[in-house]
Amino acid sequence: MKKIFILPIISSVLLAAHFSRANLNVLVPVALLFPFILFIKRKWIIRIYQIYLILAAFIWIERLFFLRRMRIAVGESWTVMAIILGVVALLTLFSAFMLQNRKVLNAYQSEKKEE
Repeated sequence: MKKIFILPIISSVLLAAHFSRANLNVLVPVALLFPFILFIKRKWIIRIYQIYLILAAFIWIERLFFLRRMRIAVGESWTVMAIILGVVALLTLFSAFMLQNRKVLNAYQSEKKEE
């Protein structure tokens, strides 16, 4: 089951690198430390991490369209950049859906209220 977390963690590290490159230094530690919430074994933690990864995928898609416009404006090729950022966005989105795995959800079940 631990292998399931590799791609979501890599997605967080890539997002931190993007924030660093974009000079958004306040968000770098947030992106780097966010995977540590996975140590809290509650179902809502998985949902928060999935929302985080889906938002990260939208950040990559926004960056793709922004850089595409910039490259077209200066007459540079943009197709390879679009493919790379598109793959990163898809992998980030896929990593959110990987957390829907039955083993992960069973490991993160909320504690039932005692009656």
